[in-house]
Amino acid sequence: MTYTYKLSTNAGYVRFLSQDNVEEQGILPGGSNFSDEEISAILTEVDNSREAAAVVLLELASRRWSTYVDTDMGPLKEKLSQASVRLMAQAAKMRETYGVVTQGDVAMVVAAKLMRDDGYAAEAV
Repeated sequence: MTYTYKLSTNAGYVRFLSQDNVEEQGILPGGSNFSDEEISAILTEVDNSREAAAVVLLELASRRWSTYVDTDMGPLKEKLSQASVRLMAQAAKMRETYGVVTQGDVAMVVAAKLMRDDGYAAEAV
């Protein structure tokens, strides 16, 4: 599995949006990064929408962190479960910001909402 970060590429921009852009300090447990191949596969699934791919990456990272539990060892306390919560919150905020919706299992960006202004708009809602 390879890792590259070049902002001028779709995969690089997805890494930038999802904050998975520092090698070996990624958003996955243990500081791992998503591989270029994984990002490429996600981009294919979302019709090359970089914003939708970043949302999917954050949600996948959240799922991987969801199996981790909080630990206490003397004065050291790690709240590992909060990583999953934070990543899912970031994904939700990105969904809202970029208009990312899910249809079936595919995330996509809705560029604009159609607004009716013809006297029948109330009935169309």
